[in-house]
Amino acid sequence: MLRLLPVLLLACAPRGGAPIKLGGGDTGADSDDTIARDTGSGDTGSGDTGAGDTGGLPPTGALTADPTTLRFGSLPVGCTSVAREVVVTNDGDGDVEVSALRLAGRDAAAYAIPSPQGRTLAAATSLTVPVTFTPSEIKLFGQARLEVVGSTAAEVHARVDLLGEGAEDASYEDLFVQGQAASVDLLFALDQSGSMNTVHSEVARHLAVVVSRFTNLGIDYRIGFITTDSAATCATLTGPIVDPTTAKPAEAMSQQATTSRPCGGEEAFAATRAFLTSGEGQAFLRPDAMLAVYAVSDEEEQSAGFSPAQFASWLAGLKGGDVSRVSFHALAGPRTGTILAGCAVGSPQDADPSPRFHAAITQTGGEWGDICHLEIAPWLDRATVVASGLALRFPLTETPSGTPVVLVDGVEVDPDPANGWIHDAGANEIVFSGSAVPQPGGAVVVTYAFDTGCPTP
Repeated sequence: MLRLLPVLLLACAPRGGAPIKLGGGDTGADSDDTIARDTGSGDTGSGDTGAGDTGGLPPTGALTADPTTLRFGSLPVGCTSVAREVVVTNDGDGDVEVSALRLAGRDAAAYAIPSPQGRTLAAATSLTVPVTFTPSEIKLFGQARLEVVGSTAAEVHARVDLLGEGAEDASYEDLFVQGQAASVDLLFALDQSGSMNTVHSEVARHLAVVVSRFTNLGIDYRIGFITTDSAATCATLTGPIVDPTTAKPAEAMSQQATTSRPCGGEEAFAATRAFLTSGEGQAFLRPDAMLAVYAVSDEEEQSAGFSPAQFASWLAGLKGGDVSRVSFHALAGPRTGTILAGCAVGSPQDADPSPRFHAAITQTGGEWGDICHLEIAPWLDRATVVASGLALRFPLTETPSGTPVVLVDGVEVDPDPANGWIHDAGANEIVFSGSAVPQPGGAVVVTYAFDTGCPTP
């Protein structure tokens, strides 16, 4: 999935449906595309005024730097941040000579880039520069910049302002940009055993959730229904494919969800494979679309000789091995429990524990729905968000020591399990729900204190 762009603002390191973290991680300082510090020409004079000091305006050069400001957040004194990257690009038509990159300004000593080297940057090419921050005292280090130097020391093609703070307690900012797919192929695999009649009716009642989410996101969807039986007569479409041109698509889906078929097998993995490798299934798949499978069953997955890992790998293979373009979701029993007693006594629906379903969900970044309590509408919405390439889960770089502050497009979002966010401490993720799920292109900033000392390299 397009799952995320996390950008770490303090020092950043999806899935498919992953956020995309921008920056962070190992920057490969030994790369041929890295230019580094000119230690002989850096400006450290006392007349520096910080971000307002131009250090020499760019002439007519064609170089640009992205981003134009690197923010490292606050960091304990003596700790070195994870490297953040600056990409310098020649947007012109000819070569540009870059003699060095240099750190300048009163606070330049708090920042570091690799050893100096020069190069000629050809048109439409880029180079990557890693920058780290190490505060020496408790203060704001905002009077520093990275400069792209031309053939002479006075020729500055581009500049990047640097901002970090030394503090007693560390804080961190993780920045993400929400992604989205353009088209999705969605396949429902419904268990046809007699114990599923109530579930089928409840699923049918809530299928408008899927259509609504796809429509609001502008997704070009294609939806089909099969059974969980892998027999040749059962691994076929129950009815016509539903797409945006279908009249009353939610009603068309509901009719297929409640259509009874003489197919009692509980082999969702094998049935999915049998259908998608058939001529009918190949016609259903579109090469450029994301692929999602929603299984609904009150019994454990029983495909012989087809493990969850093998199924997840096979599913990704339909999209060139890219697991971010596929997802598997299940409305099923809990991960563990006693056979025929997976649900708590008194639950609206009984179900077997389903560790195989849970394993496939985990390996494809999907969503589980609690069939015991008929948790259908919330599951359908979460699954459809992920199927659309949006992220619900945003992994944090450090472990918060308090309650994070979460902004989406500059607006603070309150913690709320229904229409807000929660912090999943086990996974160390911010998990959005309902109307609070960030829209495509939305910027998500999570700020929090952490008590682990220096950030993870």
